[in-house]
Amino acid sequence: MVKLKKAYGINEQQAKKEWVYSGSTVGLQWVYSGSTVGLQWVYSGSTVGLQWVYSGSTVGLQWLYSGATVGLQWGYSGAIMV
Repeated sequence: MVKLKKAYGINEQQAKKEWVYSGSTVGLQWVYSGSTVGLQWVYSGSTVGLQWVYSGSTVGLQWLYSGATVGLQWGYSGAIMV
């Protein structure tokens, strides 16, 4: 099994980027601790999940795909929009 892991970090801005590949599973995480930004992208077989979170104004984006099912969720805590 092939495994590849790439991590990138900056102590100044407390940023972290992680990319993981193992067989057919791909995961991408990006975290920035300055304004608390988080991006997560996961692929495993036919399941795709995308999450985007910004803690400044509390914005959340979630996108899920599994087979023929697609779900999109978008939340904004300012006006509470979903």
